[in-house]
Amino acid sequence: MQIELIKHKIRKIVRQLSPENQFFSVLILKYITERFFLHILI
Repeated sequence: MQIELIKHKIRKIVRQLSPENQFFSVLILKYITERFFLHILI
């Protein structure tokens, strides 16, 4: 599954960030995934 691979890579990057940056990364990631899935559905 392509999406799982991307998510795994992003998690690896996020883990290397500082806690504050992790928080923002998670928000951005959630936003991107929601947009991405909306794109597929519509």
